[in-house]
Amino acid sequence: MPTKAQLSVFFIIAIVIVAAFVAVTFISKEDTKTEIPTNDFSISFQSYVENCLRAVGEQAIYENSLQGGYYSLPEQTLPFFLAYVPYYWYNKTNLMPSKETMEFELAYYVYDHIAQCLNNFEPFEQQGYQITANNEPIVAASVLNGKVSFAFDYFVEISKGESKKTFSGFNTDVPIDLLRATGYVAQIMEEQEKYPNESPISFITLLAEQNNFSFEIVDENESDAVYGLIFDVPGKQPLVYGFAAHYDWSNNK
Repeated sequence: MPTKAQLSVFFIIAIVIVAAFVAVTFISKEDTKTEIPTNDFSISFQSYVENCLRAVGEQAIYENSLQGGYYSLPEQTLPFFLAYVPYYWYNKTNLMPSKETMEFELAYYVYDHIAQCLNNFEPFEQQGYQITANNEPIVAASVLNGKVSFAFDYFVEISKGESKKTFSGFNTDVPIDLLRATGYVAQIMEEQEKYPNESPISFITLLAEQNNFSFEIVDENESDAVYGLIFDVPGKQPLVYGFAAHYDWSNNK
């Protein structure tokens, strides 16, 4: 198995990505502070909300991927320096979450973070608009080929003078192929089931070579390994998908 010397590569990549999240959110907020045309404020408002939805959705994809598709971590997790990585293999059982679970976790992340980006619609209020939100927001995420789609159901009324407009739904796509990444992870887990007490390193190596991604495996202790699959994303930081496996290597010594 690889040694802990490999930890630096995986961990540095993860830190770079997390740092990029802050920049993405900050840039999103600055981009929405543009002059709002009084004759077509509905278009500006739609763009404002959907820009936030896109920025926070992208953040959700990166952060959840580092945690094996989870925002709210499951019980079976491995402490890994400053983070926790979920076990996908424990007691010879495949614990990889379903696509539906991952979609729920993405939506949950966006639900918890989008208000910070929207900032109480302050740019509009500063220009004299009145905004009223009349319901609890609902967020949905769909992991599709080549993208993740987010829907934000939120009834909002915005007005100024005699002009008034209501909104009830916002949608955006984030062009990150999370489905491709999780598809390869699923193949790895199928291979793991064939050899319950062995790291499928040869299989992962071949899979990575054939499909143009890289990976790191960290032998964390005598029983646990952390896996990180690293995917290039055009124009953005690499996507790192992390998960852990528990083995009984003590009997192999």
